[in-house]
Amino acid sequence: WFRAYLFFPLSRALLKRYPRLGPDRVRALSLVLTMTLIGWWHGASWVFLAWGAYHGVLLALHAQVRMYRWPLGPAWLGRAATFFAVVMGWVLFRSDSVAMARSIYAALFGFHGFDWSVLGVPPLHWETVVFVGILFVLTNLPRDTWTLRPRAGWAFTAGMALLLIISLLMLGDPKAFLYFQF
Repeated sequence: WFRAYLFFPLSRALLKRYPRLGPDRVRALSLVLTMTLIGWWHGASWVFLAWGAYHGVLLALHAQVRMYRWPLGPAWLGRAATFFAVVMGWVLFRSDSVAMARSIYAALFGFHGFDWSVLGVPPLHWETVVFVGILFVLTNLPRDTWTLRPRAGWAFTAGMALLLIISLLMLGDPKAFLYFQF
């Protein structure tokens, strides 16, 4: 809905009214405005507006990177940067206020010291570190995703099944689905 009824009409209107901006800037501006409104749609507070604008800026940057094919380094670095950017955005989405988001960001980057209890996170166990390391290695192996074929070999299948079982066993208390909490 937002794409068909907001992004495209907004892009056309901006291009028509301000042709000197050019399609690249218009696309970036339209992405930021559309995503900001999507944030507002999720909730009428500053954190949702900031979350939407943040994702709009990320999408605009991604569009520029793809269009100009800027070299960004190895694939694993891109995945790590994307994960980091999305996690930073979720802090805004899950915070009750801007002050709470600021406090969480400060805790994440160690400005309150490195005390896990600030975030309510239990201490990190060696099993978790090994699990994340194995998952990192397995997800960065060469892929066959473009042909949509599963990888051959029982070892990969068994490893992924084991990781699924471990991740299910590591689940804590069940939480209500995000959108049921509004």
